[in-house]
Amino acid sequence: MCEAMLMELDTRNCWTLAEALGHAGPHRLQHFLSRAVVDHDRARDRIAVWTAGELADKNAVLIVDETGDAKSSTDCVAAARQYSGVLGACV
Repeated sequence: MCEAMLMELDTRNCWTLAEALGHAGPHRLQHFLSRAVVDHDRARDRIAVWTAGELADKNAVLIVDETGDAKSSTDCVAAARQYSGVLGACV
């Protein structure tokens, strides 16, 4: 699914993603999106281990983007109301 989302496709829906992945139809992706059970804690832990492994290179650089974080005041830079998926609404 992640691989398909990174592909350059004109349209992204279960059919086009399935075709791009070589699936016969969208059923697997539809199941994944609507009915699959995900252990979020396990997924978070596995992503953390993978990320730490990727950043283990001495030349690696980690860039933190805090644009989705809530701002403490309205007079600081980039504090205007904006949609942030992280915060779930306009802030």
